[in-house]
Amino acid sequence: MEQKIKVMILEIDHDKRRISLGLKQTKANPWTEFSNKYGIGDKVDGHIKSITDFGIFVGLEGDIDGLIHLSDISDDDDPKDALEEYKKGDKLECIVFAVDAERERISLKLSE
Repeated sequence: MEQKIKVMILEIDHDKRRISLGLKQTKANPWTEFSNKYGIGDKVDGHIKSITDFGIFVGLEGDIDGLIHLSDISDDDDPKDALEEYKKGDKLECIVFAVDAERERISLKLSE
């Protein structure tokens, strides 16, 4: 069975008789697709991928991650204590706070 794959020619080196191809360049940018689909204030669902000292990374559709900053998790004097309520794999409903497709960053807040 023959399978067709789209690729983009990145470089041709006639001296070495080599052609460099790119598969990734033929696919839509998931960050741009996300920013076209969701706006500020929209609700999105995701799962916790990791918890760091500065916040929670949430896996979103398109295999991209958004960040809920530590300061947006709790109003307590020490918001790091609030991180103990969460664990990797937990499902979260979030609100899109900011999208920067160019820098590949999505800021999220917890849905209330």
